[in-house]
Amino acid sequence: MQIVLLQKSRELYFRSIAQHQLQSMAGQLSVLIKQAELTKSIADWNRVNAMLLPQGVGSVSGQFPVYEIDLVWNGATQADCHLKEKQNITCLSNEILFVE
Repeated sequence: MQIVLLQKSRELYFRSIAQHQLQSMAGQLSVLIKQAELTKSIADWNRVNAMLLPQGVGSVSGQFPVYEIDLVWNGATQADCHLKEKQNITCLSNEILFVE
């Protein structure tokens, strides 16, 4: 029972970190204008993802005003993140729409 609780706690811990990282990138998208700045920001963001999440890597797709941010860890793939059944998949995805 304790092992299961520890595993669930670990999963929730990483999911919490991932949620924070998604919010961080959404905030960065709101102030970035140039594609070069976005590319650098994504690279910096992924360095942090790799430090905070096991095998953590994120991606940003789309263009202003609609972006999709995906963040995966523990060996999940970007494709896994878009499956209808996401049980035990270690990813988060968020669509951001900026209103002009």
